[in-house]
Amino acid sequence: MDILGKLGNRSPAPPAGTKTSVNYSRVPMEEQSNYAGTGAGIEMGDNASFVAGQRQVKQQHMQDQEEQLSELAKSANRLGDLSLIISGEISEQNRMLDDVEKDLDRASDLMDALRSKTKKLIEKSGGFSWFSLIIVLSIIMVVLFMLVIYT
Repeated sequence: MDILGKLGNRSPAPPAGTKTSVNYSRVPMEEQSNYAGTGAGIEMGDNASFVAGQRQVKQQHMQDQEEQLSELAKSANRLGDLSLIISGEISEQNRMLDDVEKDLDRASDLMDALRSKTKKLIEKSGGFSWFSLIIVLSIIMVVLFMLVIYT
């Protein structure tokens, strides 16, 4: 294959001494003629319709954004309402926990008083051994009383 075959469809180099116009554009020559003259191939009517089309697209885009923002605002309002409800529930449960804590403190104080009275009773009865004997005899007496009643 000769050199021209390797270069493809390129035309051979012009003879020396002749002037050539060099086209550095990437757009083929046929397409360049379409762009010459009237504002890069777009006529004034086409320009106005293009601008109107772009304006309509922009307005549609803005309407879509407005709808999304209104949905976002509705969601934010719902979240605000839910947070107020949750806050009220937490306040109510905190109040209930405070009431339970007060009741436990009162019960703990009563248990301490009962414990100290029981300790004094054991000391008065002669110590733990005598107190144990009294408890065992009391249980026996209750059992015998139950047997008498049910027989």
